[in-house]
Amino acid sequence: MPKRTKNREYGIQTVILFYDEGKNALHEWSYKEGVVTTELISG
Repeated sequence: MPKRTKNREYGIQTVILFYDEGKNALHEWSYKEGVVTTELISG
């Protein structure tokens, strides 16, 4: 289970940054209008 480190609000869009211990990478999850996109920030 990823460890959530930061939660930022952008109107209807919620961006969650979390550190995936398994992959040792910081990911950014963007939730907007029911659509979820995951972006790899750093590996």
